Amino acid sequence: MVLKSTFEHGWLLSKLLKLDDEYQGRWEQWRWTMETGELPKEIPQTEFLDLGHPQVLQMLSSCLQSIPKGGCGSPSRFIPYFIDWLLYGLGHPSIAKLPHEPEGCNGASNRLIQELELKLLISCPFDYFGHLLAANRYGQSRAKFYPTPTWTARTMAIAAVGSSAAIAPFHIYEPALGTGRLALEMSNYAISLTGWEWDSLLIKIASLNFMLYAPYLALPIPSLGGDLVIGDTLTGKGISFIRPNLKYETPASTRQTKLNKRLLINGIKYDNTKAQNMSQGSLF
Repeated sequence: MVLKSTFEHGWLLSKLLKLDDEYQGRWEQWRWTMETGELPKEIPQTEFLDLGHPQVLQMLSSCLQSIPKGGCGSPSRFIPYFIDWLLYGLGHPSIAKLPHEPEGCNGASNRLIQELELKLLISCPFDYFGHLLAANRYGQSRAKFYPTPTWTARTMAIAAVGSSAAIAPFHIYEPALGTGRLALEMSNYAISLTGWEWDSLLIKIASLNFMLYAPYLALPIPSLGGDLVIGDTLTGKGISFIRPNLKYETPASTRQTKLNKRLLINGIKYDNTKAQNMSQGSLF
């Protein structure tokens, strides 16, 4: 990529949309559903890798190592900054300002541009950052995060869909979202999600995964409900990650409130100004 002197919110989104047209077509489906107010008859299927692609893992490692000047320090400690940087670049409404470069990392954005290969991430779909957190024992030190293996998540999704009397596409409720592995597998059957997670880094990684591979889970279709909530499902108290001005007092709620930021994608303004009457099955 070419070096940049300024980074606008969503500057990576156009590249993502072009790659999605080539590999998945889910962003186009999101746009179509937003525009027409109709439920899709079919969801473009995505086969997530069981272990991730070594070339992608090496690319991400190079990105993390490029953040500090001279590559000093443990690369894993820069994962939170890298996630925010990617969400900002992809135009996620919750990260509306370019994240500050960590101390001693002046020029990190331009170094990341040189290392990032978005095409690899799109062409080899997997929960890469969940893998990196697990490899660095994030669960042992903070969040009790032990990601479900992809093949297990796939089996759970197939079993849930097969035993449901509801008609696809589904709305899913995930009370322990983590980095979204089960939701990613369910994205082959569902187009809306209410997901709860108390750890903000994990919900950011889930949001990044959804921006890359399942946009209707990252930016819920307003008339279908759905949200990503930072909070505790046991107490029912939380705050929307997508709509920071929206607070929850009871679990499993799917309120519909305007976003505090607007995002223009393929000519469609992402806000909540209109609601269509669409129905769908509920799963979980």
